[in-house]
Amino acid sequence: MSSRTIEALVQTDGVETTYVRAGAGSPVIVLRACGTPAASDPVIAQLAREFRVFAPDLCCAENAPNFSGWLRGLIEGLGLEEPRVVVTADSEEELVALLQRVRD
Repeated sequence: MSSRTIEALVQTDGVETTYVRAGAGSPVIVLRACGTPAASDPVIAQLAREFRVFAPDLCCAENAPNFSGWLRGLIEGLGLEEPRVVVTADSEEELVALLQRVRD
């Protein structure tokens, strides 16, 4: 299985979202705090050993009308069916803020 990191772009509902893709296998979307460099994220590297990982740039989601719609559009735009979703952050505060966005 390849863990090579590839940067790509998907457009959903008028929002262009860049993302990093790595690995092979069942799909996993990694939601990480805005500004965290995906290419060097150890969580992504670890998951890419067993899964096909998609790590979108959450800063792109700030242009979307709502986060859940953006995430749904991202999943559809990537052609994924029932991906696992992993949420990661560098601090508890970032994690709480990110989880709040996901719930809204």
